[in-house]
Amino acid sequence: MKKNNIVVLINLDKPQLNIVRNSINVANSLNAVLTFLYVKKATDAVQNENHISAIKTLTDTHMKIDGKMRELLEPFQKSTDTKIRSKIAIGNVKNHIGKYLNELNPDLVILGKRPKKVLPWEGDRLTQFVVNEFNGPVLISATDQVLELNEQLSLGLLSASGSDAPKGIVEDLLKISSQPVKSFRIVNKSSDTQSSSTMPFKTVEYAFEPGDNAVKNLSKYVLRNNVNLLFLDRDYVTRRSRNASPANMNGVINQLPSSLLLA
Repeated sequence: MKKNNIVVLINLDKPQLNIVRNSINVANSLNAVLTFLYVKKATDAVQNENHISAIKTLTDTHMKIDGKMRELLEPFQKSTDTKIRSKIAIGNVKNHIGKYLNELNPDLVILGKRPKKVLPWEGDRLTQFVVNEFNGPVLISATDQVLELNEQLSLGLLSASGSDAPKGIVEDLLKISSQPVKSFRIVNKSSDTQSSSTMPFKTVEYAFEPGDNAVKNLSKYVLRNNVNLLFLDRDYVTRRSRNASPANMNGVINQLPSSLLLA
C-alpha cells in the first residue's frame, strides 16, 4: 500500500500538543509518514552581532531547536507505529517552507488553526502563504480539540454544488466514519436547480440562501451536529466573484471549533 506523505508546520515557540496528536491520528488513518517542520526567523536568532558571533549564535540556536523538537516528538513516537520525522531551519520562514513543500511534495499539509482572526488567513500570512503555495489539501487543525478518526466522527462538507464526489485523501477521510456526512450549501434557491448527489456515502443536506443570516445558520447547524471535521471546497471558499460565498463566510468558519480541510 502506498505511503502517504504529510508535512506538519509547527511552532516550537508555542508548541500545542493537540496539533501533534491530531497529525498522528490523521497519519494513522491514511497510512502516512509525518514530517514536522519548524522554521525560526533569522532575525529572532541573531541581533546586532558580528559575523563570527552570528555564526556561533546560529549554531547554538540550531542545536537548541533540534533539542526542543526531539523533546516534543519522542514521547509520541514511543506510543505510535507512525513514522515521525522532523526538519528545522533558520532563515526566511516563507522561503524555507516553500522550499520544503516543493522538495517533499506532500499529499497533505497540516497547520494549527489561528484563533480570533477575522479571516482564516487575514492577519495570518503564513496560512495564506501555504494555501497559495500548495495546491493540495490543507488541514487547519483545531488546537483545543483532539481529532479522533473513527466510525463516530462527525463530518461536514461545504461545497458549491454538493454533487461532486471528493477524491483522494478527502475521500479516504470521509469513508472513515459510519455517520452520515452533513452537506452544507449556500445557494440561491430561486435560481439553483436541484442537484443529483453522486456522493459514495450517505449525506444529510442543509441548504441556506445567501444573505446576512446564511453564515449564522451554517455556524448554528455545524455546532448543532457537533461537526469535528469540516471539508471546504477550496475554490468555493477562496474565489472572489458575484457567485462567491458571502464576504464574511471565512470569518464565521474560522470561529467554529472544528478542524477544517481545504481541498
